[in-house]
Amino acid sequence: MNTDEAPETLPPPFDLPESPLVGTTLIEAGAGTGKTYTITGIVLRLIVEQKIPISRILAVTFTEAATEELKGRIRDRLKFALGVLRGEAMGDRLLERLAEKWDHRSKSGSAEAIQALKEAVRDFDEAAIFTIHGFCNRMLRENAFESGALFDTELTADQDGIRRAVVEDFWRTRLYTADPIFVRYVLAKTNPEALFALLSSRHIQPDIAVIPVGETPDTRIAEAAFQKGYASLQKTWASCKEEIVEILLNAPGLHRGIYKTALIPVWTDILERYLRRATPHPIPPEKFDKFTRSGLTKGTKKSAASPDHPFFRLCDEFKQACDALNALYAQKLVHLKRELITYAGKRIRERMRESNRQSFDDLLQNMSEALKTPGGSLLAERIRGRYQAALIDEFQDTDPVQYHIFKTLFDTPGHRLFLIGDPKQAIYSFRGADIFAYMAAARSAAARYTLLTNWRSDPGLVTAVNTVFSSCPQAFVYGEIPFGPAGASENKSGAPGLSIDGEKLPPLTVWRLEQSGKGDARQEVIRATATEISRLLDLGGQGRARLQGNPVRAGDIAVLVRTNREAAAVHESLTALGIPAVLYNTGDIFDTHEAAETARILAALVEPRNDARVRAALVSDMMGVNGEELAGGVLDEDEWETRLTRFDHYHRLWRERGFIRMFKAFLAEEGVLSRLMRLPDGERRCTNIRHLSELLHQASLSRNMSPSRLTAWLSEQRFNVDHRSEEHPLRLESDENAVKLVTIHKSKGLEYGLVFCPFVWVGSRWNDTDHGILFHNEDSGRQLTLDLGSGNMSRHRRMADKEILAENLRLLYVALTRAKHRCIFAWGPVNAAEIPAPAYLLRGDAGPIDTDDPLERLEERLAIMDDAGWEKNLTDLERRSGGTIRIERTPRHIGVRQPSRDEKSIPLDARRFSGRIPFDFGVSSFSSIVSIGSERPTVAGGLNDPAELADHDDFTAVDETAAASAVNPSTIHDGKDIFAFPRGARAGTCLHEIFEHLDFTRTDERDLTPLIHDILRKYRFDAAWIPAVAGMIRKVMKVDLDAAKEGCPDEDHGKDVILSLSAVTPKRRINEMAFYFPAPALSGRRLAAVFAAHGITGPSGNFPERIGQLTVSRTRGMMKGFIDLVFEHRGRFYIVDWKSNHLGDQPKDYSPEILETIMTDAFYTLQYHLYALALHRYLRHRVPGYDPAVHFGGVRYLFVRGVDPEVNPAFGMFKDRPAAALIEDLDRLFTDIASDDG
Repeated sequence: MNTDEAPETLPPPFDLPESPLVGTTLIEAGAGTGKTYTITGIVLRLIVEQKIPISRILAVTFTEAATEELKGRIRDRLKFALGVLRGEAMGDRLLERLAEKWDHRSKSGSAEAIQALKEAVRDFDEAAIFTIHGFCNRMLRENAFESGALFDTELTADQDGIRRAVVEDFWRTRLYTADPIFVRYVLAKTNPEALFALLSSRHIQPDIAVIPVGETPDTRIAEAAFQKGYASLQKTWASCKEEIVEILLNAPGLHRGIYKTALIPVWTDILERYLRRATPHPIPPEKFDKFTRSGLTKGTKKSAASPDHPFFRLCDEFKQACDALNALYAQKLVHLKRELITYAGKRIRERMRESNRQSFDDLLQNMSEALKTPGGSLLAERIRGRYQAALIDEFQDTDPVQYHIFKTLFDTPGHRLFLIGDPKQAIYSFRGADIFAYMAAARSAAARYTLLTNWRSDPGLVTAVNTVFSSCPQAFVYGEIPFGPAGASENKSGAPGLSIDGEKLPPLTVWRLEQSGKGDARQEVIRATATEISRLLDLGGQGRARLQGNPVRAGDIAVLVRTNREAAAVHESLTALGIPAVLYNTGDIFDTHEAAETARILAALVEPRNDARVRAALVSDMMGVNGEELAGGVLDEDEWETRLTRFDHYHRLWRERGFIRMFKAFLAEEGVLSRLMRLPDGERRCTNIRHLSELLHQASLSRNMSPSRLTAWLSEQRFNVDHRSEEHPLRLESDENAVKLVTIHKSKGLEYGLVFCPFVWVGSRWNDTDHGILFHNEDSGRQLTLDLGSGNMSRHRRMADKEILAENLRLLYVALTRAKHRCIFAWGPVNAAEIPAPAYLLRGDAGPIDTDDPLERLEERLAIMDDAGWEKNLTDLERRSGGTIRIERTPRHIGVRQPSRDEKSIPLDARRFSGRIPFDFGVSSFSSIVSIGSERPTVAGGLNDPAELADHDDFTAVDETAAASAVNPSTIHDGKDIFAFPRGARAGTCLHEIFEHLDFTRTDERDLTPLIHDILRKYRFDAAWIPAVAGMIRKVMKVDLDAAKEGCPDEDHGKDVILSLSAVTPKRRINEMAFYFPAPALSGRRLAAVFAAHGITGPSGNFPERIGQLTVSRTRGMMKGFIDLVFEHRGRFYIVDWKSNHLGDQPKDYSPEILETIMTDAFYTLQYHLYALALHRYLRHRVPGYDPAVHFGGVRYLFVRGVDPEVNPAFGMFKDRPAAALIEDLDRLFTDIASDDG
């Protein structure tokens, strides 16, 4: 059926206050004609006139952003309408007309309308405004029994992993058992990756026709002939090789320009390797023709005799056998691809069901299929009973599945279905949108209207666009998409538009490109666009170029492009001229340079003592170290160690405080953002860094990732697109005063003051023959068809070309109608053979173009048109526009470089700060309390701030002797026992990390050795320490934590009960438990009084006095810390702190009496009471009926070097169970004062 032979009559205009709201109504809303305004008006009328509650009106659009915007617009319109009905002046003529209409309808018309609108506003949370996918998902879930949908199906945007697995399954099942010769042919023509690309969402749609159909050809006879010929060649070559080579080298009749003597040994060597194969390749090697009679004849001099030999005749016969076999194999491969598409379409859905997942496409397909099942009528009735009216926005982007859903549900008596869209703006075929589904809907709609008043653009620009698209009787190729000249808004008459030195410029300019190659034209328009923008900005800076009376600014301008590559090229040219420009959504954040650098830096932070990784991080733009400095050894040993220490700090901060706290500290302390901002694209880079940090933070929290796992996750996102759970488009940096670079597809629905369209001359030819030709077959009712290699490919290609031309015309329409005041586009006879959209419109005559094959006929006309012909066509266009279009050569002037922000001498006034900075607020910790008085400089939150460090053994210094022994095994004691293990903060941190990652219930050698090895290596300790550390761990796990000083059981447990860490499973413990609670400005004397009151005096009796000399907290604020381990056993909760302090080389050096002295001297007694208070507050909110006397088991400080249950179970362990009264008094001390400070 050919329905596009003549353009259809333009539908009548839609009168929003008066047009009937019944049945199925299609409204074609041209660009800028107020589509959303119309939708909100229809909703008002349905509520007031049809008395339909807001909850029973369904509104569907196609994106989440559009859904939110539509909700806001409808809500606001309801409120405005209420205001008008109450007599308020809203300045909305439509609402005033509706109010008059409702008022005159009956005596109580206004009151009824007000009541209906008040109820709609009150019940607006029940408004049914969804995306198409959101609507289908909700209906399937709420009607699971009628639809057959599962209740807990996961909705996912990622199908690539399953698609790839299906392709690999197909590849294995079809080719592993296939004839080896055919397998060789397939490998030469395709591979699993190419077949994966064949499975785009458009190729596996349910109603697609894949051709050719028919039986797979029988290749057995051809294969036998091929193998026979190959065997003959092998045999003859083996016996006559030297003779054949002699002929080719010395035959006098051969033309040596063709049969070069130097190349003959190369050809014979290639042939030799080919004929050695046990399984021959069906495609002969390159230059095989040189050995055939036909090839020799071509390479023989005139009047000379061609060389002859039986081998040459065999080569001819073999070549014919190859050609015959390859022709059959080509058909067989086509059928294989067709089988794959059929197989994949079914298998992918099966696999998704097996994993209880569904894609967005599955969601629609499931809804459509549910409506077709025997129970579909019941499902449809339930949905119809819920909604009396449905409005479908952006309907031009529909497809057959979506149209079937809405037609089945709402194209029924008693319901109202409104299909609102603009077929002239249907530009998303690559996403599966189907303009032919829209055409089918238009034909079946009971009523059809159009919106023609353009409220966006100046009247002159409206006239100019009308002139361009009225130049051709079928402006959009298909007669079912008519073009009706738009009218301009009366409110915009007399708009000043763009003026230079007071002279108003024509609203539409066409840059005339010279005849040249596409590459030259591309460079020309990029240069011209950048230089013209620079000129306008320069004149705007002088006050000479004005837009709507205001100086032209970069923020007024947009450049619309077809591809991200074009956007990047324009961005580069603008940046070279100092013009700020931002790219809208031009890629994925994980594909950026900043993602690569962040990955390098995180890898170094995971292994801060890996010199290679640290060096790689330092030479990044983020860190700013010159590679030559590192290579030349400019950093001395002290500087290098300082760098490593900083990386160690960030590593610890990451492990103890999480990724985002670490990364913010890293950015601040290393000056990353300020360094990047000095680069030309600094704002873009900083935006990417912030975006990445948020994504990494979300991933670390949602997946509970360790540093190494988070780093691996980032690598997966960068290198394996299949592992990306969703798209992560680049965020827009600040665009307040920058040129916008936007793809035409992304620009739809947006508007800009000045628009440049430099690349609208893209051709209209189908080029992707590797994956077949996708088109709507006009010979079979416009069914979507994929031709993989039928005998009608040339005709089908013309149909595909026709569709591409039509979509390019729609893209041109979208591009030209984004401008409010002025638009510039470039065109010329650059690639006339490819038929760009402007060539179709501006061909210079209104004569008919063959609608079956418009490109071929148009190409014939354009081929004979010279420069004078093109000039005449454009001059005629300019004349018909009434002065609204100007034809110009592309600008040739030199671009004017814009001054940078630093170069602009703009007087700045600093804002006066009138707020109050609370200097009496801070963060304290045990480490910061006992470090007061230290000479080491500290910065709040910085590298040396004790409040930011975990309460490990020694945060103030590193034992240099121990550090030396760590890297020099010769200094290790002969015994290599745990007493000889290096000392200091690094050793303590190392042992802490081992305990943190250790599964206490699995301490055999197989489990311990890999863990200890990796962590020792991370901290640069020799692997020779593994046995000593493993032995220490087993002792610590085995010791009875309830052993008293003399080694007898604790009185709280029976004699047969042993409390050991080996019984604590991972689920019953919290490692590095962080706490954070309010802390007053508290003197040590107040705290000392509490300890003294409860008799906590220590071995020397002066512990309270020593506490009194401390400043617990200089300011009010927060107390923070990290408890090494909290575990639960038999309903009690215990605190464990690991101590690696070296007190001697024998277990007796770690006796309870010695440890009591250490605990008070190092203020560890204060530490564990703070821990007990933190755990007390935690359990109070987590444990029902919490009682510290019942639920708190006490503290265990394990000095791990001295733990040895075989010698004495009390050695190496300090234990205490602070009294409940003491904990309560500490709690009151902090709470009361904090409240007073409130």
